[in-house]
Amino acid sequence: MGTEALFGLVVHGLDISLNTARALPRRVHHGGWLRGVVGHALQRGNCVMETPDCGGCALREGCAYPQLFRPQMLPGHESHLPPYVIHDWRLLRDDPGIRFQVLLLGAAVNHAENLIRQLDTQAPKLDMGGGGPGRVGTVRDLGSGEVIFAAGCFRKGAVLRPLSPPPVEGAVTVRLLTPLVSKHDHADPLFAPLRTRLPARLAGFA
Repeated sequence: MGTEALFGLVVHGLDISLNTARALPRRVHHGGWLRGVVGHALQRGNCVMETPDCGGCALREGCAYPQLFRPQMLPGHESHLPPYVIHDWRLLRDDPGIRFQVLLLGAAVNHAENLIRQLDTQAPKLDMGGGGPGRVGTVRDLGSGEVIFAAGCFRKGAVLRPLSPPPVEGAVTVRLLTPLVSKHDHADPLFAPLRTRLPARLAGFA
């Protein structure tokens, strides 16, 4: 399956290890606080205002905070979802902390360096989901498997490689781990919203 099966969307990925001052509380889902950490890091590291006003900011077109984390704050983008996905989190075995992946959709890859740098700079000032201050350990490129960032430095010559979509044959099964609420009263509640929203979302990631 090539990118044509994903409407031409190109996906890049980061595998990030985040060390914490103490062991993280046991949870089923860590995505909520990880998303909060990403948002706080991008806001603190990029926003020049005390309270973000992305719609009226002259820097909004190049700022990673609205472009990556809050596109709905931009004029004309009110219905757009953030062009990244956090998933596959797992607690580190040997040290306190967590390892997780970030998928960057389309042009969001242009903000990858900023995302990594702000996480590294801001993590010591933030509470990591109850684990206290954090520290970025290593960042790997999912496309190549190579370490691109470690010990506060980017590896010289590091390049992010796009991910190759896995081959798909036959039906695809989606297993939902959290309750699903939908206004659509159909046998398949996912089909209608996906059919109407997906092309618009992908247009926003170009």
